[in-house]
Amino acid sequence: MLEGVSQVRTAMIITKHPVIIQNTLLNELKRDVISWGITDLKDDERSVVYCTVRRPQVNDLKYYVNAIDPESFFVIGTAQQVWSGVQSK
Repeated sequence: MLEGVSQVRTAMIITKHPVIIQNTLLNELKRDVISWGITDLKDDERSVVYCTVRRPQVNDLKYYVNAIDPESFFVIGTAQQVWSGVQSK
């Protein structure tokens, strides 16, 4: 069975500014996000911000994250399936 090119990407963003990034992704890209705190190898406190975006939103995601936190680190991957029990209104 062949699958088409995934329209959904996952983003895992490591940042010192999670609240600003979360609010921006929520308001500008209309995407829900989740975050949790971590400590890096230098014992600096950071957060992981995780979300899914549609493929056409990837460049916007990179722009917003870089504008907010140029020192952030993020990985964009491909999702095979996305499901949410929350219904859009």
